[in-house]
Amino acid sequence: MSGVEALYPEEQSPLTTDTKVPYVIIVVGFLFFFLMVYPYRDIFIPTPIIVFLGIVAFFGLMFLAVSRLELVLVIFAVYIPFSREYPGDFGGVLRAFNLTNFLMVSILLGALHQSSIKGERAFIRTPIDIPVLIFTALGGISLVRAGMVMRPESYLDIIIPLKQWLTPMLGYFLFLAALKDRATSKKVAIAIMVNTVLVAILTMKENIDMGTLSTWEKSRVDGVFQHSNTLGAFFAYYSFLIAGVFLEYIRYPRYWLMAMPFLICARGMSLTISRGAIVSFGFAALVTAFFKSKICFAVAVILLILVIVFPEFLPDTISGRFYSIVKRDPDFYKPSYEETLESSAKTRIDIIRGSAPMIKSRPFLGMGYGMHLYMVGIDTHNTFLKIAIEMGLVALFFFLVILALIFFCTLYVYRHTDDKFMRAISLGFLGGLGGVAVCNFFGSRLDGTEFVSYFWILTAIMMKERHLLKEKEMMEREKDEDVVRWESSELS
Repeated sequence: MSGVEALYPEEQSPLTTDTKVPYVIIVVGFLFFFLMVYPYRDIFIPTPIIVFLGIVAFFGLMFLAVSRLELVLVIFAVYIPFSREYPGDFGGVLRAFNLTNFLMVSILLGALHQSSIKGERAFIRTPIDIPVLIFTALGGISLVRAGMVMRPESYLDIIIPLKQWLTPMLGYFLFLAALKDRATSKKVAIAIMVNTVLVAILTMKENIDMGTLSTWEKSRVDGVFQHSNTLGAFFAYYSFLIAGVFLEYIRYPRYWLMAMPFLICARGMSLTISRGAIVSFGFAALVTAFFKSKICFAVAVILLILVIVFPEFLPDTISGRFYSIVKRDPDFYKPSYEETLESSAKTRIDIIRGSAPMIKSRPFLGMGYGMHLYMVGIDTHNTFLKIAIEMGLVALFFFLVILALIFFCTLYVYRHTDDKFMRAISLGFLGGLGGVAVCNFFGSRLDGTEFVSYFWILTAIMMKERHLLKEKEMMEREKDEDVVRWESSELS
């Protein structure tokens, strides 16, 4: 078997791999789901036992990292969405030594060990490396600038949010080093899809447990991320991986069942009653359909028009939420449009209007991370605005460059990969990128390790696949050049 064939085995089915790991992922995922929902009683475990179990788990992860690194990657993908509720931090005794950090350290050691055995470079170069490093550096500068103004107690409060911004970016580099072949990338992608569905099922269960409440605001489900808007963003980002598989395998009847988990995710999104998530989900659907085919896009547009014209056919959690934007209380005078807006929408307009003077005062490096909340008392509710105000226009430029490069690299994978499943994942991620772009106009939705890590893991999968495709092209080009040289020598 040639080097190219070794890198590119003919694997057209997502579950056709050299091991049964994908099936293990599904079983473990549903067992984890069972443990999450089973009404067990709280059990007190003494701290020494927790510490002992943590030490055993750490060395167990180290062993897996050097023997079966792909399992550690899958474990990370299965665990990370639940890391807020289950931090694995020795009962809060040592917060820095939590399960997330243990997993990241083990992935790093496993990747370095794997590279040393194979005699390969641990880290490959990708188009977004330098922009990500520059953006990270600018984040550090903004933290220092904020520390020059804030009180010590307030300064400590912004370090963790900035860490949650930057930690998933570190995860990107770790997965980029650890993903050595396409089969491993597939297994991680399957784990992400399974977990997305599990989060949706848990969301539906929480909604049932809440019962009927008096207002839309009280009816919103916070889910595993403990915040309804964040939960809605999660579905807008990652549900379309499932849609991508459904659309790419639509000619195979057995894959029509993929429509069911996607609809479960859509229902989970609607239960968050988040306007930003609803709009982002719809835009992600349009982007996915646009890149799939003209017919698919036309159908999506028609469905969108029908939804707008006949909103009564939508679930109440969607139509009712948008109706609630405008207050319809009768009055003796005709109020202005802004006076009719509910408080959340009006606050966002006020923030946008007040942002211009803040940006002008410190246009290049910003006012300092967390300074908008510190000075105004409220978040910007807009990632792009937050970066411009607190980190500066230079940081915003590099952030947009990062998103653009991720988009074009994913599009390259979608158009050039010879593997049907990777094509499906890249199609779904293109839709998810549309969701990311829109959703972050409605809030700061890229600042949590537990839900943003998937974004950077998928980015690593796309960058790795692009690298392998480029490597394949180079090998084929060299082979063609060798053939031409051989033919020339024969003729001479």
